[in-house]
Amino acid sequence: MEILGKALYLLLIIVFMRFFYFILRKSFEDKNATTVKMVTRGIVLSIYTIAILSLFAIAIFIPAVGMTKRALAGVVAILMSIYFAIIVKKYIRKEAF
Repeated sequence: MEILGKALYLLLIIVFMRFFYFILRKSFEDKNATTVKMVTRGIVLSIYTIAILSLFAIAIFIPAVGMTKRALAGVVAILMSIYFAIIVKKYIRKEAF
């Protein structure tokens, strides 16, 4: 039963990642209306902000998790922050030209 739960959890993560990728791709398309672009960009930026802040909170404030998981959460948060900066640069560059 535990294997089934982990498989369903993995499937759910894959579905949400595909949905997030779809939203991210739609925000870069030129044929969409301005409101669609702004809404999708808002969704992308808010999801990334929540994910990064929660990972930083785990890495800094929750000692019960264990040092390995805290360090891993910190590294993933840093990598996500770098990717977040790249996405924001693309958004700014796309709007500037």
